[in-house]
Amino acid sequence: MSGFWATVWVILKYSALIGGSFALIALMILLFHPIYLSLKGRASIMGQRGEVKLSYLFGLLRLRYIATVHTQDVWLEIGWFKKLLQRESVVSDKVRAKKDADSEIKEEVALKEEGVKEEKAEVAIEEKSDEEIEKAEPEQVSQESVEQKSVEAVETQKAESAKTLEESVIEENKTEEKAELSAKTENIEETEEVVEEASEITDEELAENINEEDMPKVEATPEQLAQLQSILEEEEKKEQEKKAQKSGLKAKLRKFKKDFNRRYEQLQGKFRLAKQKWNSLWPVVKRFWNRGKKGFRFHDAYLKVEYSLDEHYLTGMLCGYLAPTIGFVKSYGLDFEPVAMFPEKPGYGVYSKAAWYLDIKPYRLVWAVAGLLFEKNVYKEIYWLYKYKKEKKKNKK
Repeated sequence: MSGFWATVWVILKYSALIGGSFALIALMILLFHPIYLSLKGRASIMGQRGEVKLSYLFGLLRLRYIATVHTQDVWLEIGWFKKLLQRESVVSDKVRAKKDADSEIKEEVALKEEGVKEEKAEVAIEEKSDEEIEKAEPEQVSQESVEQKSVEAVETQKAESAKTLEESVIEENKTEEKAELSAKTENIEETEEVVEEASEITDEELAENINEEDMPKVEATPEQLAQLQSILEEEEKKEQEKKAQKSGLKAKLRKFKKDFNRRYEQLQGKFRLAKQKWNSLWPVVKRFWNRGKKGFRFHDAYLKVEYSLDEHYLTGMLCGYLAPTIGFVKSYGLDFEPVAMFPEKPGYGVYSKAAWYLDIKPYRLVWAVAGLLFEKNVYKEIYWLYKYKKEKKKNKK
C-alpha cells in the first residue's frame, strides 16, 4: 500500500513540475514576445487598397484586415489555416444612384399599369350600364318624356308671370327715388343760403354782442368730480407701479450679483482643487509615460510615390522641388522615395506605396503599470476621493 501512495506522489510531483514549467514558459512568451502591427497601403487614380496585420507567437497567429474599393474583409490565420470572419461589400455612389433610379422607374411603370387597368375596368362598367339603359322598355321612355314636357310648360308660365311682377315693382321704385332726390336737392339749397347769411357776420361783431356778465357760470357735477378723482387715482397707481418696477429691478440686480459672486467663488475653489491635484499627479503621469513609451517602437516607415504630369518639363520641375524633402523627412524616420515618370504620351498619373511597422513589448507595459503600485501620491488621492464621496452622501441625507 505504501508503494502505491509513493507512485501517486511521484506522478503528482512530476506533473506539477512539468505543468509549472509549461506555464512559466507560456508566461515568459506572453511577457517578452512582442506583438507586431504592420500598416500597408497602395493608392492610385484607379483605386486604393489598405491592409492592417496583427501577428503574434512568431507569426503563427495573425489577424488581417483588408480594405479595397469594393470589399472590406477580416481574416483569421493560424499557421497555414485561413478563415474569413467578416466581409462587407462597399457599393459606390454611382452604382447606388443607378439602383435607385432603376427602382424608381420600375415603381412608375407599375403605377401606370395599375392606372391603365383601372381605366379599362371603368370603361367596361360604363358600357354595361349603357346597354342596360338601351334594353329598357320604350313605353316607359315615352311616358317620362310626356311628363317632362308638361312640367316644362308649367315652369315657363310661372317664369313669365314672375317677370311681369318684377317689371312693375322696378317702375314703382324708380318713381319713389326720383321724388326723394328732388326733396333732397331743395333741402340742400336752403342750408346753403343759411350758411351764406351766417358767414357774413364777422367774429368781431360776435365778440361785441357777447358780454362777460352774460356768460353762464359752469359748476362741476358730482359725477364729473368722481371721474376726475378716478383719473387721479389711476395716475398715482401708475407712478407706484413704476417705482415698484424700479425697486424690483434693483432687487434682481442685487440677487444676480450675489449669485455671480457665489458661483465665481465656487469656480475659484474648483480651479484651486484641480491645480492641487494636477501638481500632485503630474509627476506620476510623467514617470508612467516615460516607462510606458518604451513599450512601443515605430520603425521602417516607407513611402514611395511614382508620378507624372501633363508635360515632361513640369514633371522634372516637381522632381527638383521634392528632392530636398527626402533628407528632411528621413530625420523623422520616414524613408521617402519620389520617382518621376516620363511616359511617351505625357499625362497625369500617380501610384504610391506606404508601409509602417509597430512593435509592442508587453513586459514594458506591465512594468509601467507595476510602477504605479509604488507611487505614494496615487494612494493619497484614492483616499481623498473616498472621503469626498462619503461626505457628499452625508450632505445629501
